[in-house]
Amino acid sequence: MIEHKVIDSYGQGRADKYIMHLLPGLTRGLMYKQMRNKNITLNGAKINGNEKVKEGDILRFYFSDETFNNFSKGTTDTLNHGNNNPITIYKNNMHMAEVVYENDHIIVMNKPSGILSQKRSKNDISLNEWMLGYLLDKGDITEESMTHYKPSVLNRLDRNTSGLIMGGKTLKAARIVGDALRGRTVHKYYKTVVWGKYALADGIYEAMLSKDSSTNMVNISTELVNADKCDKSAIIRTGIKLLEVRNFEGIGSQSVLEIELFTGKSHQIRAHLSALGYPIVGDPKYGNPKLDSKCKDKITEGQILHAYRLEFDPTVMKELNIDRQSIVCDVKF
Repeated sequence: MIEHKVIDSYGQGRADKYIMHLLPGLTRGLMYKQMRNKNITLNGAKINGNEKVKEGDILRFYFSDETFNNFSKGTTDTLNHGNNNPITIYKNNMHMAEVVYENDHIIVMNKPSGILSQKRSKNDISLNEWMLGYLLDKGDITEESMTHYKPSVLNRLDRNTSGLIMGGKTLKAARIVGDALRGRTVHKYYKTVVWGKYALADGIYEAMLSKDSSTNMVNISTELVNADKCDKSAIIRTGIKLLEVRNFEGIGSQSVLEIELFTGKSHQIRAHLSALGYPIVGDPKYGNPKLDSKCKDKITEGQILHAYRLEFDPTVMKELNIDRQSIVCDVKF
């Protein structure tokens, strides 16, 4: 029998989620079976997984030491030893990202354009591995601590979109920020440059989004959205505010916009703006390559889209000891 005392850095959450982080190699189905058979208990009582755990609670696992250790290690190496070792990645690419804000619970980083938020295949290098290397190098986490909870990025940006990405240093942060992102109590703002003189009113625009998996692109319908007659999960809402209009003789106009996401679909900003008639400058998928080719000296690598500001709800600030409502990493285009 293995006895585990709940620690503060894990935060307070559901027992099943806590156990899945504690034992990443344990399948969800087997976990619930072991609960039903009283092979996993909380404070000596049978559980179903819905219970809340808190610091000091005792979880007992009626497993052998070998079985528990195998479940705690999961199916992959914690540090991906070798060329993908996070410490090696961090030390070899120390300027790959900038830490904009950090406390005991969260880390906020400025991701450059061209970098993946999370790796797609085994040999990819992403911001997530860089973050782990940074935290390991500082001593904030250890290889042993990652067998219980492995920090990860909490929001993602397209490879060619730059800007602010949050990482959860504790399970408590991962749970609270995850809930806040789903509940839209963390507000994400972007800056972008689009082709054309923006002539629509500032406000929130709705559309329908569908994904074409064969091309890895999305399609946008800007016709009037009737929420009662459509798949609500397909509705996107994008806040748009005009900041500046620039005119280039012989080329045309560009508009600098501030974007707020009220839904978070893949390629939402890029595809929605293009469907409205204002493609992002430098966007290889939804942009205007003819105009881009005339303005190469004014285009940075990738599309000109940057996640520049995060706004936190006071409740989130209090729970995670965040000492400012806004975290900003501005950029001039």
